[in-house]
Amino acid sequence: MMVYKYQKQKTASSHQKIAYLTFDDGPSVYTEDLLNILKERNIPAIFFVVGRHIEEIPNSHDILKRVLAESHHIGLHSMSHDHEKLYSRPDSPNIFVEEIQELQKQLGEILNGYKTFHFRAPYGPNQFTQGHWEATQKAKYYSFKWNIDTRDWELQNSDEIFEHVVNSAENLQFPETVVIVFHEYERTVKVLPAVIDYFHDKGYTFVPYKEGEQITINQHKPPTWLKAKANAVKAKLKKIVKK
Repeated sequence: MMVYKYQKQKTASSHQKIAYLTFDDGPSVYTEDLLNILKERNIPAIFFVVGRHIEEIPNSHDILKRVLAESHHIGLHSMSHDHEKLYSRPDSPNIFVEEIQELQKQLGEILNGYKTFHFRAPYGPNQFTQGHWEATQKAKYYSFKWNIDTRDWELQNSDEIFEHVVNSAENLQFPETVVIVFHEYERTVKVLPAVIDYFHDKGYTFVPYKEGEQITINQHKPPTWLKAKANAVKAKLKKIVKK
């Protein structure tokens, strides 16, 4: 049985659990297929887009306008999605912010002044250095992470993706908030209905994202450099108190 024919089962839920559905690396030739499914199911989502893909996809402007028209959110995912450029150079933190700013401007021009400070780091925030955190925070941008990676960027068929999602949710013991990250592939289109059904079955409600909203998993643990700075301040305060 293919995963997208997953059969719902009734389960009890003592409290509301929420889910955010997110898609990285669009727009693509599959974005409208994803939008069709979301519209049919009345599910909101966040699309983290890449500037280079906006330039490459012929009808990208119409796709982006449809995303907003159907009450989804659009986030920033860099212009290039180039790991070496964004993370490996001495000036990568500045390059990262410049790309986010360029994409922000590009979206504003296409979408009649649309503006967001909401970004997702390509390859994940674990790629960030101290300089990246400082540069993005100074520019007032804020990161949006995930806690369920579908690994659709690696797994080659929808059954494997679905099994991985189920295992991930079980390993997390079904937390109150899940943020699911997909990418835009044909296999993603195939598995999406089953993933939606699965989380509905487990008592989750898919909710829309509002600009500036902070959710628990995005309150990331401070990087080591920040912890060291905090510890130094605490030590200094202790010395002052002793005096």
